[in-house]
Amino acid sequence: MSEATVSNSEINDKDIIFECPECTKSFAIDSRGAGLVIACPGCTEMVQVPDPGGVGEESTAAYEVKINQLSTSLRELTSRRKYLEHMRVENMAFMKTIGENMLLIQEAIDRINSVIAEADLENT
Repeated sequence: MSEATVSNSEINDKDIIFECPECTKSFAIDSRGAGLVIACPGCTEMVQVPDPGGVGEESTAAYEVKINQLSTSLRELTSRRKYLEHMRVENMAFMKTIGENMLLIQEAIDRINSVIAEADLENT
């Protein structure tokens, strides 16, 4: 490790001591921070806090909270996707109807132009 930046009196048995891979600054963080991504106080690079002894009891609770949050987000996104897909299908059907009506309008305009052209020929 590089030169220690935290005095030993500030470190307790549950702290994780590690170095920034960018600037090699040593620092300590409470063991509940295992696995978190934090900004290095030395160089501000983002660093993941190592989990030296596997997942601790506190970390497990934090992971469960995160899993619950992600599960809720997934359900909400799945519901939103289903709604948007339904709206897309409805809009496609509506656009098809508009296209069909546009063809009918164009056919009517073509007939009108044909009648006008015939009337012009008869008047000349």
